[in-house]
Amino acid sequence: MGSWNGTKLGIRVKPELNEEAEQLMIILGVNLGEKIIEEVGDLGKDYNPSIEGEVVGFFSDKVYGVMPALENYFISYQNKFYYYYEEDEELDDNCHTLDDLFLLINRVFPSTSLFLVHEEGNNTSDSYYRYEAIYDPSKKMKTIRNCYYCFGEQINCSTDNPRKEGTTVEVGKIAGNEPKKDDIEWLMKKAEAKNYSQLVQRLRACLG
Repeated sequence: MGSWNGTKLGIRVKPELNEEAEQLMIILGVNLGEKIIEEVGDLGKDYNPSIEGEVVGFFSDKVYGVMPALENYFISYQNKFYYYYEEDEELDDNCHTLDDLFLLINRVFPSTSLFLVHEEGNNTSDSYYRYEAIYDPSKKMKTIRNCYYCFGEQINCSTDNPRKEGTTVEVGKIAGNEPKKDDIEWLMKKAEAKNYSQLVQRLRACLG
């Protein structure tokens, strides 16, 4: 297999909102229904989106980029286990956090749960990394799980269960910046280009 690196995003909305929510995911750059390689697998039992797909575009978008900040997080987490360090990427002014994305989606569809999974690894050093983020709109809390283990470097592999040994869990409040008018207008422009008329109306209502 060599190496793998993939991210998937999911949300949970009321069934009657599925069509518009799917359209929002598409214009954000999510390839609905597409899967990623998951060698580690689920770390918790609370991953239950109604809509999900592989991230293929929006996280590196120049207007609303989220992936650069996440990639820095992934690098920093894995760096903790080594004496040598991989350099973080320099972030520009358009970079947003996953908390920002949660607030943006919830401006459009209130009370929407957000789910993100990232897995990467390789068979050269036999290393595995998984990140899970679960955002609960009712409690305004997020649960972050990280799992890293490497057989080549003997990291988190002293027991017969590296997934359990290498998993950490953090629970915290959802922070982030509320979406700006420009963010909503950016979504509207992308929705108009795809003739998503109902979604355009919903976005226009978000502008007040």
